[in-house]
Amino acid sequence: MTTPSSSARAHRWVFWLDNLAILEREAISMETVNILDARNSLSKLVSAAERGEDVVIAKRGKPVARLTAIPDEANAHTGAALTSWLNEHTLPDRIRRNTADLDEQILLEREAWE
Repeated sequence: MTTPSSSARAHRWVFWLDNLAILEREAISMETVNILDARNSLSKLVSAAERGEDVVIAKRGKPVARLTAIPDEANAHTGAALTSWLNEHTLPDRIRRNTADLDEQILLEREAWE
């Protein structure tokens, strides 16, 4: 069995220290509350999430949920966005039908039900 070189060990230490620094930064910007406190101060915690803070909810000291803000792109699913997408991505001519043809097809389908 070979032992790692000193440069490999140093690299692992640097990697470990970098990860530790990231975890410490996340812990600083993350608030942890227990379930009872979260229930009693939900509005305050939602406001914190809106400001971009992460809130961790713990049960008996064990983290079980995280409250975070929803990214803005999730709000892009609106009627205006759908209309814009449909205008940009039109149907090919071979499958495009006008309103009169669609109405006629609907009437034929309804008559077939009777």
